[in-house]
Amino acid sequence: MTDQQASVDSWVETRLEAIAPAGDWEPDAAACLGLLHARRRALRARRLRGMAVSIAAAFIFLSVPVTRAFGARCLEACAYATSRVVQLWRADEPEATRPKSVGATIGDLAPDPLGTTSDGAALSLGSLHGRVVMVNFWATWCAPCRTEMPALDALHARYGGQGFDVIGISLDEGGWSAIKSFLDTQRVSYPIVLGTDDVAAGYGGVATLPATFLIDRRGVIVAKMVGPLRDGAYDSLIEKLLR
Repeated sequence: MTDQQASVDSWVETRLEAIAPAGDWEPDAAACLGLLHARRRALRARRLRGMAVSIAAAFIFLSVPVTRAFGARCLEACAYATSRVVQLWRADEPEATRPKSVGATIGDLAPDPLGTTSDGAALSLGSLHGRVVMVNFWATWCAPCRTEMPALDALHARYGGQGFDVIGISLDEGGWSAIKSFLDTQRVSYPIVLGTDDVAAGYGGVATLPATFLIDRRGVIVAKMVGPLRDGAYDSLIEKLLR
């Protein structure tokens, strides 16, 4: 071995000694594992406390009439805002890009059957051709439906002479006996018909009541509202359609 090789080996040994751990160093795996488990338990406890607080807050919110009513109004406002955004979005689309097919969404041709009158006569949208029509699905047992009836009655009275109709389509399982008993206590000036499952299916199934569709003179759905109608919410749109 040359002096140069010995020098290199010595240098390497010196470096290895410098980076080697001390002889008394031993990793404490048990302690680290215990610390990890403790942190997991603390995180799980925080999550459980957060869930408990959320459930308690929701229970209190729903059990107090004032806050429950406030929540219902918030949901109603969200549904109304969503409906209006969709309407504004669809209104900006070029007419040529909207192929007309029968359906229950904005831009579709509204289904023709509406229901039957108290004397058994069938009422169809075709019989109202050339008029702006607001179709309102409701039921006598539906509290929001009863709440919105004055607003619908006011619309019918305000614009009825200008080519506008409100048609109330009842989905009562009790049929006309239930409708007549209800109308004896709450009179409305607009026509009421009895709908069927087929009529409701044509308008998308109508899973939630009340549900309202605004249809222009060509029979195209231009607005859709799920939930009680707000007084004055559609006045400007109706006036535009009647021009």
